[in-house]
Amino acid sequence: MSTTLYVDLMSQPSRACLIFCRLHGLPVAESVVNIKKGEHRSAAYRSINPLGLVPFLVDGDFTLPESAAIMAYLAQKHRGLVPDHWYPEDIRERAKVDSLLHWWHTTVRFGASSLVRERVLAPVLGVPSLIPREAFSTQARDAVAALAAGSLCSALRVIEGHWLGQGREFLAGGRPCLADLLIASDLEQLRMMDGAVEGPGWAELMGPYERVRGWLDRLEKYCMPHSRDVQRVLVAATAKVVGMRGRSALNPKL
Repeated sequence: MSTTLYVDLMSQPSRACLIFCRLHGLPVAESVVNIKKGEHRSAAYRSINPLGLVPFLVDGDFTLPESAAIMAYLAQKHRGLVPDHWYPEDIRERAKVDSLLHWWHTTVRFGASSLVRERVLAPVLGVPSLIPREAFSTQARDAVAALAAGSLCSALRVIEGHWLGQGREFLAGGRPCLADLLIASDLEQLRMMDGAVEGPGWAELMGPYERVRGWLDRLEKYCMPHSRDVQRVLVAATAKVVGMRGRSALNPKL
């Protein structure tokens, strides 16, 4: 039974899924859906995934959207290949991971992705804003960006003081879990803020959070070389927008 993962490398959850699959050599084929070219709206892709989103998993006659669900499914299906710490069998340890995954959606995910979209992707690269066209205005965009920034900063404080408190190396303990990959992928997207029309860049956003920065470095090293390979498209896109804006910033990824 063949398994295929449909992804776009500019999609944060897609990158998390890819790193996870490659890190453990999972028997999963990769198929790129280029959202910038509109391939997610094509009849061919819609026939596979009517939602038109990525990532998306096809495992024989079974299909599954949503990155957290995809990674949890693969972790359980391939117990022989995937170490237990990613999605533990112990009910209490797994509950810790699940709590992080539930928390991530409305905090880090909303804040980071919305801020980058309204300050970089929409104004610089022409990606549609989160604001409906009929209601769009500069003031509305500023309001959404401010809300996103507030949510993000609140989430970073929680990661710094709670999830990485008590000397934790990773979010759920001494070794990484699925939530580490998903949350880190959203935070890595913030490097594009160095090319923002306005607003804080990477150094300003992450400067106050020493534990968060250290955790991101540890996770990248843990997942090498796959973390670096999967992020190449993001690094190139960030360099492009920084060049377009002519903004100088201390971004070690560039």
